Amino acid sequence: MGTRLIVVLGMHRSGTSAISRGLVTMGVELGDRLMPPHEKINAKGFWEDLDIYALNVEMLNAIGTDWFHASVLDAHGIEQLIGLGFDLRATELLRRKTQGLAIFGFKDPRLGRLLPFWKRVFQHEGYEASYVLALRNPLSVVASLEKRDAMDRGQAYLLWLTHTLNSLKESEGYPRVLVDFDALMRSPKEQLHRI
Repeated sequence: MGTRLIVVLGMHRSGTSAISRGLVTMGVELGDRLMPPHEKINAKGFWEDLDIYALNVEMLNAIGTDWFHASVLDAHGIEQLIGLGFDLRATELLRRKTQGLAIFGFKDPRLGRLLPFWKRVFQHEGYEASYVLALRNPLSVVASLEKRDAMDRGQAYLLWLTHTLNSLKESEGYPRVLVDFDALMRSPKEQLHRI
């Protein structure tokens, strides 16, 4: 049996880092090159693999978008990425990251946008994926994005909605658990037990 993947999905500022940190306490490997903490943004760490992050940023740029655009990845976008060889790069990256591991977890808020592409890679390589969706009150997410990025409130709400709906849609029919950020802060042990 191959490596089981735990994929953490959620909009930026929704608790994906807290969930990923919790996965580490349960023995889930998150990669060998984690993004370092940032004192003003995420002092406890992002718990995000830099190589997966960089590939996701590059893929979004290759199709003319970024995390702060409220578009979804359609079949044409997937074919563009495959035509540019990103499927081979993603496959090689996952093989390297999961080598010798029974379970591997990763997160990047961009996954909510790129999940249709990644699911094809998972399926092609025979990975079994489970999903953890971080959900946070959109009022809190928007306030955090306003503070961190000086983002327009309307844009922030639209991004929250796009990321959240796409994550829900693309993970439907697969093993998944939804974790409310406020519940995670109140009772972390209980929420991690649910995962």
